[in-house]
Amino acid sequence: MVKFVTSNETKVSVNGSEIQGQSLGFSDITIVYHTPEIYVKRSSIRVTVSQDFVGVREVSVIVYTNATWLDSGKTEFALNESGTPLFKFSSELEGYGDYGYIQVYAEYNDGTWEDVTDEASISLLSGFEKTLELDEDNSFRITDISELCWCKPALFASFSPCNNTNSFSGIGFVNKQFPQMVSCRLTIDEPQIAAVGDGATLQPFNITDLANLRVTVFYDDGSSKDFTHDDRAVLTIIVGDTLAYLDGNQLRVLPTAIIEPDLSWDVTIEVTFPGVYNCSDSVSTTVVEFENLTLSAHHYPSEVDLGPISELKTIDCSGVFQRAELRAVGHLTDGTWKGGISFSRWVDFSSSNTGIGTFTSQPCFRGLCRGLATTAIGSLVVTGTFGGVPATLPLDIIGDEVTITHVEILDTIGDYDTLHGLVNTTDNIEVMVNFTDATSFIVSDYGAETSDWLRPSNLLSFSSEHTNVVSVDEQGILKLHGNYYTTNEITVTEKCANKYSDSKDIYANLDPDFLDVDLGHLYGPSLRQVNLGEFFDVEVRIQASDTEPLTAFQVKLTFDYDELRVLHDDYCTRLHGWGWNFECTSNDPEYELLLVGTCGLANAADCGTFDNNPIGNVTFKAVKSGFIHLGGIIIKNMGNKTITVETPLFSGDAYFYVIGVDDDDTDSDRARNADDIYAVAAEAAQNISNISTALVVNSTSLIDCDTMQGDTNGDCVCDVEDVQIIQFYIGGQKDMSNLSAHSIFSLDANLDGYIDSTDVHFLLRIVAYKFRFLADYSTTPNPFTVHISMLTWQSLPSHHNQSNLWLELALDLNKDLNMTFDYGNISSTEDGIFIIPNRIGTGEFFAGGMAMENEYHVPLVVIVETYDVFGNTTTSRLCPFYCTRRIEFCRDAFGDTVDAFFPYKYPNLTVPPPTLEPTSAPTYQAWTGANIQAARSASANVFAIVAIAGAMVAALIARHFYKKSATHQQPFTQMAPAEAPFVPMDGFVAGVMKKWKPAPPPPIRMKSAEFSQDLQEPGILEKGQGGNEGRRATGELLPGQLQPHRIEDLAEVPDFLAKKDPNIVLGSAKFGGREPPVIRMDRNNSFDSDDAPGFSAPPPPPSRNHSASISQMPPKTPGGPRVRIEKPKFSDDEDSDDNWVPPRPPPVDAVSQMPPKTEGGPQIRIERNSAPDDFDDNASDVSGLSDD
Repeated sequence: MVKFVTSNETKVSVNGSEIQGQSLGFSDITIVYHTPEIYVKRSSIRVTVSQDFVGVREVSVIVYTNATWLDSGKTEFALNESGTPLFKFSSELEGYGDYGYIQVYAEYNDGTWEDVTDEASISLLSGFEKTLELDEDNSFRITDISELCWCKPALFASFSPCNNTNSFSGIGFVNKQFPQMVSCRLTIDEPQIAAVGDGATLQPFNITDLANLRVTVFYDDGSSKDFTHDDRAVLTIIVGDTLAYLDGNQLRVLPTAIIEPDLSWDVTIEVTFPGVYNCSDSVSTTVVEFENLTLSAHHYPSEVDLGPISELKTIDCSGVFQRAELRAVGHLTDGTWKGGISFSRWVDFSSSNTGIGTFTSQPCFRGLCRGLATTAIGSLVVTGTFGGVPATLPLDIIGDEVTITHVEILDTIGDYDTLHGLVNTTDNIEVMVNFTDATSFIVSDYGAETSDWLRPSNLLSFSSEHTNVVSVDEQGILKLHGNYYTTNEITVTEKCANKYSDSKDIYANLDPDFLDVDLGHLYGPSLRQVNLGEFFDVEVRIQASDTEPLTAFQVKLTFDYDELRVLHDDYCTRLHGWGWNFECTSNDPEYELLLVGTCGLANAADCGTFDNNPIGNVTFKAVKSGFIHLGGIIIKNMGNKTITVETPLFSGDAYFYVIGVDDDDTDSDRARNADDIYAVAAEAAQNISNISTALVVNSTSLIDCDTMQGDTNGDCVCDVEDVQIIQFYIGGQKDMSNLSAHSIFSLDANLDGYIDSTDVHFLLRIVAYKFRFLADYSTTPNPFTVHISMLTWQSLPSHHNQSNLWLELALDLNKDLNMTFDYGNISSTEDGIFIIPNRIGTGEFFAGGMAMENEYHVPLVVIVETYDVFGNTTTSRLCPFYCTRRIEFCRDAFGDTVDAFFPYKYPNLTVPPPTLEPTSAPTYQAWTGANIQAARSASANVFAIVAIAGAMVAALIARHFYKKSATHQQPFTQMAPAEAPFVPMDGFVAGVMKKWKPAPPPPIRMKSAEFSQDLQEPGILEKGQGGNEGRRATGELLPGQLQPHRIEDLAEVPDFLAKKDPNIVLGSAKFGGREPPVIRMDRNNSFDSDDAPGFSAPPPPPSRNHSASISQMPPKTPGGPRVRIEKPKFSDDEDSDDNWVPPRPPPVDAVSQMPPKTEGGPQIRIERNSAPDDFDDNASDVSGLSDD
């Protein structure tokens, strides 16, 4: 912390904390501080160098083993405090090798003292050279224990100050207190030793050729000392000095040692301590050597050891001779021995006649083979050698045959009697064969002890019951070709006498290749036999790899509805192998089941979906007996590097049998019927050689790609990959630099102005056929009309039997004035009116009425509900845009108040201006497809709509209220149009609503919605009417569907917003085959001002006082860029700022009043419909404005 400096180095020098006088005079010594944290009052001391002499009075030598502070002494001092530390030295040398320490002090005549240990010369007094040993660090060690206790002057120290010829000396006393010796012990680490190179030293005997001796002395205080290498301990061989010798503390066998059978082989060694201790001890060991070797021959291979043999024969009709394994037993001179495989494998065997037999066969060990391979009739002598000691054995090879008495197929095929794996997977049959001489061994193409010299075809023949499922060749190699509904019989027969055979039933079950889908069980038949009317589970698994995880899937299972049925979506559940976004859709159409899931994490490995992944379980009901087929299509399965598209299920495609109530077919009858079915199936299976390299079938879109809804990756298809693109954007893996304008638009799938995890779940349910896109929204203020369309995942009109749409309009003045609707049924709600619009086409809805008072920016909620082909629905099929207290989960989230009302659009309602003359009565005409199309495309000031013919109205209403099955959950409309119903909470819309109140953002990993309604009792559903949403593979339209048309972009951010806001710049891009929307990005962070308004609660409906400002946009929150996609301009005269006049009344930027984005990832704010819906470039006044 500090250092000392001198003011005059010529007088006084400083070295650390020591000073040295250099010449006569004085110098001031001062403290300098190293760190600013340390501060003590600055002080100095003056040191004078003079000629005054101070003589040495005496030199003291202190010998100690340790030093301790005294309890009465102070051990800690504060700065500027002084005191006297007290400590005590002690000397306690109690054993051999103990260390002591030396300190030398010089005391001067003036009473001062100095530690001069490093300057003093220290030595031992005469007579202590063998007792003590000095070290260089001024310490010493006890080296003698002949005297137990003494205290003597033993150390001498001399000191000569200032190089003076006069020296001063002192004496140091050493106090030694040793314990009393009580005993001594001699031990040896080996009970036997052998000569170097003798057979006894080889494996497996491993007798050592030397033994180590150890000497220990024990004392009365419980301590002990090792004297093994102390020359005061003397070792002597007292017995057997002709057999062994000592090398230090090691005992070895003499090269000249001769071990006679009638002589003793023991060696005894003794230890003594002459002149030190009166103690001795002895120990003995035995000298051994390898004595002899004996040989025997045994059948090889054989499951049972029949003992030694002297001859070998021919194996039945194979023409192959039996083989033998040679074994040996070795003996040592002390009577111990080694035998069996552990000894025999170390013996070197040879044949006297290599033309008859050679040692080239198993078993072998480290290059030494003890298997005798015989090739001809004759005699030979076998020689075995170990440790230089040989032994011999004669053997005869004769021509007699040993014949087969039994064959048995072993339980070694596949796993759990199931041959499974990829197509063309092989396995070998292992057969146990017994012979007349009681020998037995396994015959197999590979893996058996006979495989390299006895082919299975030499003795056996093989057959398979169904070769198109599992085939077998002449060597017993099985090959898997496909799945099979029951067991397949494998038979083996001996060929020589054709008397003995055996059969075994095995199952055939294909495993999935990379990204293939497997169904049913892993072992046994993939799909097992069930009884008619029985419910049974089918597990769905998707194969990934150990390096590439599964990241997304879209799989369709197909079956015959007259054979199999899935009663409801709740009969399909997610399994433990998939913990991410998951949807399952049944009966849409009734002969398909769709499973969709996506992980979407930044690091695909974090999905944890490697190898085989059980993703879902489907409960089917068997409704027809006989052979039933279950298959499917991989629409898209994705790893993080590989994608499989539009590929038939391979390993999961299978047939199974349903047993009828009066089914009297025998197994053989079923087998004959199955042969024809599986022959066709096997041929089809061969056409798909590898699922991971299967041909990708390109889907043909039925519409223009630029108008394909939900196509975030620009491949002209809306599928699970588009869902994953949204996840990647939210997680930061994707940005907009490589996305088209249409893809950017598609990221906000639910049109709420944010790109977040709600869009992930929304588009996932679109892909799962449960939700619908909204399109073609338009409105007129006078008369008030709303036109809106619903589109499927293919961007085709949604079929009327499988979807419905309602509106809730938050009227104020007109509600009190009992506004009536000519088109659509209405009922009153707490927040306005509930509207059941008329259907005017497939997926098209229209409502209209005459306002009694002007109302502007009226909040409008759209509610969409979908159904399966039987008219059944679930909470996962209810999709509001965006919330109303009519829906239970909205009410649960925000209360039974207006706070639960979150609109999709803000239309205007106006009344016509007064005229001077009475208005003539309207002229009615029938509503036809022609003038509907004209109304859609019109850009006139007024969206001209007239009355629909009474018959058409009646037909539309009748179609809307078609009957549903009473045994299943009723759709939204059936509960009470007059009093709009509540429905159970749904996870999707709950996620949507989280953004309206400050809360942590929903995670990217979203849970599947849990169905809260109780299941009905299982029953067979009647095959219903309805389309399949235009999803036929060929792309043709179903009866009753409209021709596909282009869906126009209706993002409605008004052009005048760009004209009045200098921070918004114009851009251009192609979009939807028309003039592109303007992508406008805020500049200079204009909406990031600290004083911008924030939101602590959901925004209220827009003010109707016509005075709101378009600048009421919430502050942008961190997390990524914000983009506005604005409606393009359609008239050239809008480009002039000079001639621009704001419309009347002043518009309210309704959508911009959205709450702040929650944290958790980048979001884009896509603003639509910020202008009054009645704005029109050609309008001269506020009456009769057009939305276009």
